[in-house]
This record gives sequence, structure tokens and C-alpha cells, in this order.
Amino acid sequence: MELGRWLMACQFEVFLNAGRPPHGPEAAVEALDIVERLEHLLSIYQSDSELNRINRTAAQAPQIVSRDLAEMLTIALQ
Repeated sequence: MELGRWLMACQFEVFLNAGRPPHGPEAAVEALDIVERLEHLLSIYQSDSELNRINRTAAQAPQIVSRDLAEMLTIALQ
């Protein structure tokens, strides 16, 4: 079984062995949902992503960011 989505200008695919594990399809969909949430935070291709908004407005004034984005940027700096 294969599940996939286009996100962040990339094709994300999850391949599963047929019938194993029994909750594999649900886990695959959840994994793709996580990638989709990351895209909404970090995409430079989506005009409504949080990072894109910061790139457009940070020079004008300090910006408030979500906890998720703050954590991702902290990890990126490390």
C-alpha cells in the first residue's frame, strides 16, 4: 500500500507492507498530516505560512510566533 501527498514542493510517500501492521494506514495518514502541519509553519511556497508571514513583516516590527515555530527555529539554530 502506498499513501502520498504533494507538500513543500515535494512528493511525500509512505509505503506499507500489506496487512502489517494493522494500524499502518492510520499511522501513515498521521505522518503525512504532521508534514502538512510543518508545511503550514515553514513553507516559503505558501503565502499564508507562518514563516512566510514573518519574512514579509519582521523588518517592520517584532513578530509574535507560535510555540511550534519557535521550537523549530531553535532546533535549526542548534
